[in-house]
Amino acid sequence: MSHLVNINIELKNTQTAIAACRRLGWKYEENQKIEYHDGSSATGLVIYIPEWQYPITITENGTVKGDNYNGSWGDPALLNKLRQAYGIEAARALMRRHTAPVVETQNQDGSVTLTVKY
Repeated sequence: MSHLVNINIELKNTQTAIAACRRLGWKYEENQKIEYHDGSSATGLVIYIPEWQYPITITENGTVKGDNYNGSWGDPALLNKLRQAYGIEAARALMRRHTAPVVETQNQDGSVTLTVKY
């Protein structure tokens, strides 16, 4: 039996976010403080999204701070790509804890199907 699930992703686990960055080949720095152009700052996992003018920061409580100036300073689709990679890595980590094998399929529309074999 198949179950289709749509998931809203909150980036709360630093190690999972790091796994997502590695998956995507993106640079990151742990426990860093970033000052943004408006004078505000954030401390946490700093992620350098390709082609974004400024990095994003994932704080300890899972807040994502960054500015792409409504798409002028970076494509918002890339942040969604990070969320997708995070979701995949979170699901894989959960299944590893339950020793369930996971098969990953990249779909033509850019979505990913994870099939868990019990």
